Amino acid sequence: MVKTSLDPRVVIKGTELLSKLDQVDRDRGQTPEDDGLTAWRIERDFLLLNNGGSAYALVHGIANCHLLHDTYELLMQQEFGPEIWSRFYAKLNDDTRAQLDRTLANPDYQLNVRKKIWSEIDIDITKVDKP
Repeated sequence: MVKTSLDPRVVIKGTELLSKLDQVDRDRGQTPEDDGLTAWRIERDFLLLNNGGSAYALVHGIANCHLLHDTYELLMQQEFGPEIWSRFYAKLNDDTRAQLDRTLANPDYQLNVRKKIWSEIDIDITKVDKP
């Protein structure tokens, strides 16, 4: 049987130590799993791979891209990317295609969160984005 302490001082000390460990992780560039951006990071990590835009689109489709502008731009540069995009695009309904076109036409769409996601790995998208 494991003895546990219900001494509030011990509980507080343990909580403080866990908080410090979390801060060490953040200082190392590791990010919390509970901030709602895990799917964004997964997409970002796909995009860093060879043919990552194509791979992401094939696995996840194009309608719900978190990093839409980044995925689209990269996909258009990859060997089969434009064909992959057009095939998925053709399967969307009219409303979804219209929404996708509007969001792609808006350079500020998702900009703040895109900056945050990329800055976690020391990439400044304002220096690589094209006007």
